[in-house]
Formats: sequence, structure tokens, C-alpha cells
Amino acid sequence: MGRQTPSDEFPVTSAIPFLSALLQLAAAILALRLTRLARGSWGWVFLAAALLLMAVRRGMAGWEILAAHRLVPISEWVSLAISFLMVVGMVGVGGLLRAGRRAEAALIAAESRAREEQERIARREILAQEILEQGEAARKAAELGCCLALMIECTDVWISALDMDGRVVIWNRAAEDISGYSREELLGHNDFWEWLYPDSGERAILASEVDSLIRRGGQLAGVESTLRRKDGTHRRVSWYICPVLGVGGVFSGTFSIGHDVTALRGSGEDVQRIRTFQNLILDNSALGLALVRNRVHTWANPRAAEILGVHLGELEGRPTRDSFPDEKSYQDFGTQAYGLLAQGGYADIRVRMRRGNGTPFWCRMVGRAMDPAHVQEGSVWMMEDITARMTVESALTESEERFRGAFEGTLDALLLLTPKGIFDCNYQALRLFGLEDKSEILQRGLKDLCPVRQPGGEASGEALGHHIQSALVGETARFNWTFRRRGAGDFAAEVYMNSFPMGRRKVLLACVRPAQVIELKSSESSQELGMRAFLDLSPVATMIVDTQAHRFVYCNRAALTILRCRMDEIYGLGPGDLSPMYQPDGRPSKTFSDEMNAIAMHGGSHRFRHVHRSPHREDFAVDVTLTALQPGFSPLLVVTWSELIG
Repeated sequence: MGRQTPSDEFPVTSAIPFLSALLQLAAAILALRLTRLARGSWGWVFLAAALLLMAVRRGMAGWEILAAHRLVPISEWVSLAISFLMVVGMVGVGGLLRAGRRAEAALIAAESRAREEQERIARREILAQEILEQGEAARKAAELGCCLALMIECTDVWISALDMDGRVVIWNRAAEDISGYSREELLGHNDFWEWLYPDSGERAILASEVDSLIRRGGQLAGVESTLRRKDGTHRRVSWYICPVLGVGGVFSGTFSIGHDVTALRGSGEDVQRIRTFQNLILDNSALGLALVRNRVHTWANPRAAEILGVHLGELEGRPTRDSFPDEKSYQDFGTQAYGLLAQGGYADIRVRMRRGNGTPFWCRMVGRAMDPAHVQEGSVWMMEDITARMTVESALTESEERFRGAFEGTLDALLLLTPKGIFDCNYQALRLFGLEDKSEILQRGLKDLCPVRQPGGEASGEALGHHIQSALVGETARFNWTFRRRGAGDFAAEVYMNSFPMGRRKVLLACVRPAQVIELKSSESSQELGMRAFLDLSPVATMIVDTQAHRFVYCNRAALTILRCRMDEIYGLGPGDLSPMYQPDGRPSKTFSDEMNAIAMHGGSHRFRHVHRSPHREDFAVDVTLTALQPGFSPLLVVTWSELIG
């Protein structure tokens, strides 16, 4: 290795590396000492080992410099400074660790003192809690004593206590009321037995029983005796007497509870009389009564046996299934009835049943469960034979259905009313007056469907009142009238009105028929009027068609019946409007109708088959006869229909 120049070394002694090694060795020793302060941390051991190796390295470096007679480089000075700083740092760290140990020891000592203080506080708290509990127990004992004293005083049962010498120590208010003797008269006395039981025999029996109780240490319960009150009256008392035992089981007295049963014993005859009355009522009731458990009769009165058609003795234990005509009706009744009973309410069901001889009958069953949570365990049923009532109701229902069918099915507008207003109407009435729902007409007067005045100038309300009064006295009122249709103005109609009884009141039936108009001429001769009357009454469906306007100008009642329409619904319509688009053979109805009209106009008459329809009826077939009023000249055709059935 070459000699270094003076520019990168200092002229110092070669002992510098050895001094640096000594300092690093000292730092290693200090690190080992810090291991003890740090409680055996392996980090300080590793650091000491590293410092020891660095000291060896510095020693070896110094030996090399000494052997080579070289000058010490500047890096050795730096190593010396680092080694010195290491020693100083180890000394400082050691001071910090010793301070930490002292702080830790002080903390441990403080924690120990704190724990001791907490233990002392806990012991004091426990002592205080025990004192509080003892005070609370004493308070509760005092409260319990007050409550017991209050209960003894306020209860309506005789409560008394005797000491071992038989002297009274407790005598509550009920004992005062029953015996008539006050507390002040008896406290501390033991001679009250002669006051309450002047009969020496009864007194001896009761005293014997009490003495026997004391000797055997048992209880005396249910013993009754008759005592005499202070006012001389007598009371019947049921006793419960038990001995009072002190410390070590030593007898120290007796405790007595008495129930005044005078009223209960005296009411025995009343109870028996009430039971007799109840049995008379149940046995002679017009309704059948039965108690059912698990769908088996366990008790029934004679009327129930009579309704079911069996002997009373046979009904007890008889399954209810025997009273139903089939299994399905039996199961359906059970599902419905027990479902209602489980809800806690009454079951009121009409059911078809069978008597013991097999005769069917209608029965109304009204029942209630004794316990809704367990309906099978007991239910009481009332039975009523309603066969006659059901027959009458069925007839009334059938009659009402026939009336309603006729009422709703007629083509006339019908109104049911009283002098106060309308209470029902059929669908044709709604259509006639341009209404959509019955709520728009109900509770309104008939005058509300009219203009204020009639064409003749008379007031509608006043005139209608006269007609209604005439109908109410039994006369059939028939008159022409002008009504008002919603959104379409006034129209003329013919009204038929008569009265009939409905329940307890008299009601009116008004039939409103729109006046029929024939538009053949503006004025008619008597001959023409007679012809129109003949056509109106004819059973043959007859119409008159204007072939130029393609619409009907006349339609009699028979034709309206086939179409199921009113006259006002036909005005403005023609044969094409009352036909489907195509006939069964595929020809367009309008083209076919025009061809038939042309044949009739030139030939005078023509007959053919055609399919028609109306707003209130599906397609129907008719034989049509067309007759021209003046063949070749008049555009009017008389049309007659004969409906094909089947």
C-alpha cells in the first residue's frame, strides 16, 4: 500500500485507532449494563455485541497502521469522535433508563397505595350498604306490620288472636260487627266465651275442640257454631283456628278467622226455590234447549226432544249426527257453527235437519260456547222449529221474485211512490227520464220530473196532488201528462195510477207510457184516427216505413213488444238500423232490404224472411210482409212481422 500524501491525512499519533477501540469497548460494556436496566431486553445485547465487534475492528485497524508505520487517516479521527459520542449516548440512555425505573417504581408504589385505598373504600361501602339494608329491612318490616294491621282491621272477615292464657290481644272491626262487642270491651279479657256462647253445652263442645287442637298442634277448619251477639240476635260463623308457636315451637296463643255464613245458610231454601223455578221454565220453554259436548247431547229439555222427534231419555248421549240428513250437511254445520263460537259470539244458523222418524224439517239453531277457547268441550243451543215459517218465507220470496221480474221486465216505465216521494222504479223509468241510476230519482216527488206548469197552464204540483189523492181513495187515475227528460226537453205521456197496501202503508203504482205519434200527416180525419186505433190494438206487429227517408214513421205496440223497445227509441231509425250487417246467406242487410222494398213498391206486396235485431235483443228471425199504400206512387210501406220461434 503506497504512502499517502499530506493533503488527505493529519500528522497525529498512531494510538488514535486504539483509543477509538477502547471507547467502543466502553460503549459495549455500558450497553450490557443497560440490559439489566431494560430488564433483559435482547436488543441491548445485540447492540453490545455490535459495539464489541466494532472495537475489535478499530483495534485491528490500529495494529495495521502501527505495523505499516503509516500516518493515521482522517477517518480514524471521525471514528474516534463517533466512539466518544457512543459512550456519551450510552451514559445518557442509562440515565434515562434509571430515571424510568425510578418512575416505574414510584408508579407501582402509587398503584399499590391506590389499591389499598380502594379496598378500604370498598370495605366502607359494604359496611354502609349493610347498614342501609338493615335500615331498609327495618323500614319494610315496619311497613309490612302496618299493612298487616291495616288488612286485619279492614277485612270483612272476623280475625282475633288470644294469648296462651286465653286473653284477647287482637279483635278487628269485622269481629266487632259480627259479635256486637267493641275492641275496648274485650282486649285483655278471657271471659268472653260466656258472652258469645251462653249455652254451656255448645260452649263446652267448642272449647273441647280448641283444646284438642292445641294438644295435637294441628288446625281446626270448617267448624261452624252459632254465637249470640251483644244485642241478643244470633249469627252462624264458620271457623278456622290455628295455634301460634313461639321460639322453639312453644305454644303462645291461638289465631282465629271467622266467616259469617248466616245469610248463606238462611238462603238455602231460596236457592232451592229458584232452582225449582228454573227447572219449570226450562222444562216448559217453547224453545228447545240442549247442552252439547263433543257434538253429543249431554242434557236437553222436553221441547228439544219433541223438536228432534225422540224421547227425552233417548236424547242424552245421542250424537248430533243422527239429527242431520247426510254427512255433508253435518260437517258443513259444524264448520260454520264452531267457527262462529270460537270467536266468542253467537252462532245463529238455519239448517235442514231430520227427526227421529226420518221426517225432514227446518230448524233455527242459536248457540254459544261455554269457553270459546275450547268450543268442543261445551256449548248451549236453543232450537226452534221454523218449517212453517220457511214455507211462508219461501212463498213470499217466490212472490216477490215474480213481482220483481214483472216490475223490471215490462216495457212500461213503472214508479212506486207515496205522497212523500218515489221510493222505487224500474229500468224503463230511468231510460224514459234520461237517468242513469236510481239514486237520481229516489226520494224525489213526481212533480220534480215535470215542468213547473202543464201546457194548459195548470201547476204540475197541484194537479198531480189531485190525481194522487184520487188514486189513494181507490180510484184508478188515468190522465195525459207532460214530463221532462234530462237533456232532451219535454215529452207527452199517458199515466195510469192506482194504489195498493204494502205492509202497514198504502203505496201508489204509476205507469208512464210516452204518447205515440204518427207522422203520416199533420192533421187526421176521423177515418184515419180509427185506422190508427185499429193498428194500435192489433196483435200483429205492424210498422210504416218511409222508403225515401229510410226510417219508421209508425210502430204499434205488438212491434214494440217484439223489439223490446219504447216508441221514443224507434223514432229516427229504419230497417237497416234494426238489422245485422249481413244476413245468414252472406248478403249485406241494407242491399237486401232495398231490393225487397223495390219489389214491394212495384208489385204492391212482397213476403220474405229476414233477420233483425234491436238495442235490447240479440238477432231474431221474422217473416216480413211489405205492402205499398199506393204502389208506384206513395213512398210508404206497411211492414208486418211474424216472429219465427225455434
